[in-house]
Amino acid sequence: MRKFLICLGFCLLACVVPAPNDVASAEGEKTATGDASSQKAPDPASPVWVVSEVRFPNLFSSLFYTLYSGDPVEYRILLHNIGDEMIELPGGGDLRNSLRVTGQESKSLTVKAADELPEGSLPKELRPGQITGAIFNLVDVVPDITKPGTYTIDWSAGEWKSNSVEIRIIGRFNPEADYEAVLETQEGEIRIDLLSKDAPMHVRNFVNLSRLGYYDEQVFHTSARDRSIRTGGPFKDGIRSIGYRIPAEISSLRHVAGAVSMYRDLGQPGTDSDGSQFFISLVDLPDRDGIFTIFGHIKEGLSVAKKIGARQPSADPALPPGTPKDPAEIHRIIIVEKPRDVSSGG
Repeated sequence: MRKFLICLGFCLLACVVPAPNDVASAEGEKTATGDASSQKAPDPASPVWVVSEVRFPNLFSSLFYTLYSGDPVEYRILLHNIGDEMIELPGGGDLRNSLRVTGQESKSLTVKAADELPEGSLPKELRPGQITGAIFNLVDVVPDITKPGTYTIDWSAGEWKSNSVEIRIIGRFNPEADYEAVLETQEGEIRIDLLSKDAPMHVRNFVNLSRLGYYDEQVFHTSARDRSIRTGGPFKDGIRSIGYRIPAEISSLRHVAGAVSMYRDLGQPGTDSDGSQFFISLVDLPDRDGIFTIFGHIKEGLSVAKKIGARQPSADPALPPGTPKDPAEIHRIIIVEKPRDVSSGG
């Protein structure tokens, strides 16, 4: 996954787009669409070229091959007869019979029997040059694919094999809940209260990325010693963006010690936040008030953050200023969803 994210960041280095709807979009913002699949070249030894793909509803989904628990999984399978003879389709024209879905530890998921599904409407034969296929909600065929996890989908019938598509299902963000993030680092745990009331778009984005595993094995790539530490860039140099930005949510909150804020490049026009990089204030930083969006505050572990900030800077002149010689790693971020504390007005 880390290799995928690194390649993604490089390819989208100069991309600046509005935040996607499922990440943090303002009401009424147009949803971006994406179609991510790994298509293979036709096998010259086979008379049929098979293409398997999943449709993703927005930019965040297509960037990370991700859907949300409870969403439909729109799956499409296409067959192209590239031979010179008429061929008979497997399963009497019902392509769902040859579907394969594997989950964690390569465990196969149960595909509903043909008699449990509506009758297929495809032709039973495919003439030379003809293309046919089907689009259906994979949840109707493989109900267990709604559970959070990583799944591989492909189609196989004898010598006919499609490409494989990997998707991730993550828990749906609940705007009626409160959230806490537990950062497990080399120096210990940092517990952060996420401030949905003050920065709802930023909290949703951070929760989604954390559940996706984006921050797993990330390092604190930038440190302003005794002032702040920063992490979340797709590269360890911390100077590049994930590929999208979030509209700023500036509030009356102040950059006191323990404040958690989304970074933005002050050299870029506008005030939108970076999509993934965030920093932790180690001391009061009033010079940053009104500039960066605060979306969390440390409830436990400020001393851990200060230990991370105390690591020695690198002497390598080729590295950006503030790069630690031995940067601390985030092993993972655990998201805790809690019933909303109505007494706090959150």
